[in-house]
Amino acid sequence: MTARQLSSEIPMITKRSFPEDDNDEQIIIICFHPNSQIEDMNKQLNQMNNHVIFHTELESCISFIQSVKNEKIFLIIFDTYVCKLVSHIDIFQQVHSILIFYTKLEDFKYLFHEQLNTIGVYHRLDFFYSVLQEQINLIAEQFFQWTFYDQTNFLKRDLS
Repeated sequence: MTARQLSSEIPMITKRSFPEDDNDEQIIIICFHPNSQIEDMNKQLNQMNNHVIFHTELESCISFIQSVKNEKIFLIIFDTYVCKLVSHIDIFQQVHSILIFYTKLEDFKYLFHEQLNTIGVYHRLDFFYSVLQEQINLIAEQFFQWTFYDQTNFLKRDLS
């Protein structure tokens, strides 16, 4: 059997993903930090995903999280503001993952509560960024769609 005959008998498999813009809209990175002077982090996060939102006020952050319906939220909290957000535990059902960045060495074991979806507490930015990128990639892989296409019988098959 020649390669041409073989290719006409085997269904063609194509892997389709959503366009990058759609993917960015389905993943939102929210960073809560009252001091908006964290430009380096802003640049790094925008390289990972175009939909990055910084909140400097607690109430606006909570309101925004509550308004999100279908997107996956990655919430970044700094150590000094964790207690303020954790007191609003009802908002965390909309949050896919929580990443905590700390500057002072403290005990954050109490934050690994099953309802909080905390995936890590980090003190080094390189670890923090690599874990966040890995989590975004895992979510992006879930958005892939697989389509099977048979060149000879495509009119006769319902692919839905």
